[in-house]
This record gives sequence, structure tokens and C-alpha cells, in this order.
Amino acid sequence: PFDLGRVVSGCVAGYAGAFPQARFALKLPERRLRMVGSPDLIAQMLDKLVANAVDFSAPGEPIEVAIDEAPHGAT
Repeated sequence: PFDLGRVVSGCVAGYAGAFPQARFALKLPERRLRMVGSPDLIAQMLDKLVANAVDFSAPGEPIEVAIDEAPHGAT
């Protein structure tokens, strides 16, 4: 079990340093989302998505990373 918001928040903080040319906007749900799985795999997935977003985003536009609570998990 792990807190999804904490993992994503930590990743986004790292992206700000890794991609200084990009701006990031993080949106998390108000309550903690406990997930069962591998936080490392979530981070790996986000790394690939964010790298693509940095490559293809409009200059000056923030890259939005958001978690929404869903009935059986998160989106």
C-alpha cells in the first residue's frame, strides 16, 4: 500500500528540477488515496508521460498533472 498523492507530488517536484524550461501544475484530491501496487511503476509511467508532455507542450504553458478519485481507484 502507498499514498498515490505523495508519490505523484514527489515526482512532480523532481520534474521541476529535471526540466527547468517547463512549468508544472499539480492538482491532488483533498483526501489521501491509498493504492495497492508498486509506487516505482507509477513513477516510471509518469516519467514517460511527462517527458512526452515536455517535448510536445506549447512553450510557456504549464504541464498539468492531476489525480482525480474514481469509484475503484484514481485517474
